[in-house]
Amino acid sequence: MPADWQSVTVEGPHTLVVTTTAPVNPVWFLHDGWSQQVPVPPVWNRYPHMTQELDWIARVSNQPSHPVHGR
Repeated sequence: MPADWQSVTVEGPHTLVVTTTAPVNPVWFLHDGWSQQVPVPPVWNRYPHMTQELDWIARVSNQPSHPVHGR
């Protein structure tokens, strides 16, 4: 899904604007596309490649004493 996104901008404390690369059905976008997006805290954004990111998350998720869990 994010590969179909051209940009994402914040326009206020309660407004996020997603611009897609091509027209999409708004009902599909809200019910099927958007509902699958899960925001994560910035601390989980450590690596540019998703594989590296997921490997890191898997390593620290099993370490309850890791400092990242206290943030």
